[in-house]
Amino acid sequence: GADGGPVRTEITNLTPEQAAEAYRKMMG
Repeated sequence: GADGGPVRTEITNLTPEQAAEAYRKMMG
């Protein structure tokens, strides 16, 4: 989305477990 970028848009489509893992990868 325009607010968070394509990464955030993809995260909204993931399961909670996938979203949590994606956030950990993004945050390093």
